[in-house]
Amino acid sequence: MTVDIYAPIKIDDYTGIIPTPIFMPHMVLLHVENYPNAISNGFLIEFRAGNYPNDRFHTTKIFPEDLIISMIITASMQVNCLSKPKYVIEYFPHIKVFVCFINKKECLSLQMSYYNYFIYRYKDCYFTAGNANEVVGVWSLDSELVGLVMPVVTPTNKAEYYE
Repeated sequence: MTVDIYAPIKIDDYTGIIPTPIFMPHMVLLHVENYPNAISNGFLIEFRAGNYPNDRFHTTKIFPEDLIISMIITASMQVNCLSKPKYVIEYFPHIKVFVCFINKKECLSLQMSYYNYFIYRYKDCYFTAGNANEVVGVWSLDSELVGLVMPVVTPTNKAEYYE
């Protein structure tokens, strides 16, 4: 008998550890060109990071501004608010994702630590997506874009797989 290690687990049935990072996940943090209060780890960007502890930066690389502008435009055109997480998929002990629904037919996955980082930093934030392959926008309650997150590729982005 084989066990599908990528099988989705309903969020209410999940018994594993759910990370709640205070600082941006991953140790290599990048400064964002022409956005003095922004930082990135290459997979997410926070625009209102402010005075982030300098000892968290292990590189001086710069995230290019033209790429940032392109992602901001994409996020600004998104109209679908993501649902709260419905499922968890564990890829390995250190890669766990939440499955969120874009609409009745499509969903996407976000790393737990990234999702929870923004929930911790911006209590009432919400997430938007155009489709499962686009950058996810993170918005404050007053509709300010506070971050961007790259979704995780999962076995399927079809909502029917999870229901």
